[in-house]
Amino acid sequence: MRLLRYALVGSCAALLQVCLLTIFIELAGMNALLASTVALAIAVMVNYSLQHRLTFRSKSKHVIAAPRFVALALCTLAANAVLFNSLLTVLPYLAAQITTLGAIFPINYYLNRTLTFRI
Repeated sequence: MRLLRYALVGSCAALLQVCLLTIFIELAGMNALLASTVALAIAVMVNYSLQHRLTFRSKSKHVIAAPRFVALALCTLAANAVLFNSLLTVLPYLAAQITTLGAIFPINYYLNRTLTFRI
């Protein structure tokens, strides 16, 4: 059940990221890699709050869980940038971002479950 909640909440954050990515590229004319990184940074803030409250129903204080989540998010930002940039050579930016999100999802779930929220 927790994995399903994580997937639903994560999907909302991913949808936000993809929408922001599209806006940043198509309307703001940003570079695709920069747009992806900024969009992910914004989506991560929304994701933390929802994952803490809805998915893990964590009793962890934010002063403990938030720094762990931020550390993981920084790793996610780096992984996103590397994989997304690599995929841009062979895929359109939306396909590259969706593929990147799918690759990062299971790793993030495991690390959030075992390190961030310690369930």
